[in-house]
Amino acid sequence: MSQSSSHQDKRLPKHEVAELYRRTGVLVLRRCLLILTEKAEAEDVLQEVFIRLMRYGTFSKADQVPLAWLYRTAERCCFDRLRKLNREPAGIPEDKLQLLTSPSGDAQYQAAELVLRFFHKLDHKLRQVALMHYLDGLTQEQIAAETGWSRRTVGKKIKKLRQRAQRLAHSQKEDSRVSPSTL
Repeated sequence: MSQSSSHQDKRLPKHEVAELYRRTGVLVLRRCLLILTEKAEAEDVLQEVFIRLMRYGTFSKADQVPLAWLYRTAERCCFDRLRKLNREPAGIPEDKLQLLTSPSGDAQYQAAELVLRFFHKLDHKLRQVALMHYLDGLTQEQIAAETGWSRRTVGKKIKKLRQRAQRLAHSQKEDSRVSPSTL
């Protein structure tokens, strides 16, 4: 049996891809919107993710496709698109921040808002953890299972995220205190 027919045998049937799209499409789209901010571009990337799944995915059943695979593929597609357009990831607009976080004043939500506000200044690995933890609401154990990292590593990355966001917020406050007369 040739390698191409062997690969073709492992592809998901179209009806399973459609079911997976119904179950996870909104999560993948939300991830794309966060990175790209423009709905049309995010929808294009969402379609690209599922096209790649049909072409290159070697999963025999839809329930074997890890959400992390869809997210990583979406992130790669988004960042490829930004590179082609010669753009950086945008900061999250205030209206989206308010939808993603709670006005309750809860410390977890305040941390999420702070991290997401500086999302565009994080490296790829920290963005991945920020998205899974703050946007998708995954626990450290779930993130560890999705990424293959240990739970301890995930905990350290979340701590690093908070510290980095706090430093960025502090430096932004310092920059805003500098008046034109002191320059």
